[in-house]
Amino acid sequence: MICPRDQDDPSSTQEVVQSCLAIVEQKCKGEITTAEAILDLLKTLPEGGDIHIFSWYVKQLIEAESERATNLKQGNASIPQTSRNDDMGQETADEPSPTAGTK
Repeated sequence: MICPRDQDDPSSTQEVVQSCLAIVEQKCKGEITTAEAILDLLKTLPEGGDIHIFSWYVKQLIEAESERATNLKQGNASIPQTSRNDDMGQETADEPSPTAGTK
């Protein structure tokens, strides 16, 4: 259970900011879904806090998702694999590709 944070305590504010940025980073890496990230943000931010702060973090999530989708559509090979994709790739590395031998 997340304890309500004292909004006037700078160290507490710093912890909240770091936690929220870590949540956004987890989403960018594909470790959690957007829904999970939003729920985690709601749990982390102080109850009764500024909606603009929550909105800013959600906007970061949406921008990251949009950039990722755009890069995937363009076939950008420089996109780092997410941990979920890495795990799947390792499990199926010995299996033939579904497109192997087709043109």
